[in-house]
Amino acid sequence: MNVQLLPAALREMEVLRATGYRGAGFLLGSTIGRFLLVERLLPLDFDRQSGGRVYDSVCSCYRERLLGVFFCRKPAFALDCFLQDLVLAVRPGQVEALTCEFSARERRARLVPLSEDEEGKWRT
Repeated sequence: MNVQLLPAALREMEVLRATGYRGAGFLLGSTIGRFLLVERLLPLDFDRQSGGRVYDSVCSCYRERLLGVFFCRKPAFALDCFLQDLVLAVRPGQVEALTCEFSARERRARLVPLSEDEEGKWRT
């Protein structure tokens, strides 16, 4: 899968960076073929304890538009409810695309780098 942040999401990310936002939130958008198109960021902070409950509430409102979560200047973590979702770790000057997978060996959810399809790269 390839991740593309659309202009509105990029502007929202710049506002969060400029204001010093330290927290988490949700990624809203759509999937077209091999592309995950992030259209909006919904800054709604949560932690490991409240993450599942907050995720369920957002999921009930946005259903198929919910692509995953983001962490802005906050350490990213995995929860079972994030399985197969996109996770963006936003750091100063860098955005890392991850996905949440289940590790049978560790018996828990974990974050791994999202592998992008070379032939499906977004042409700019």
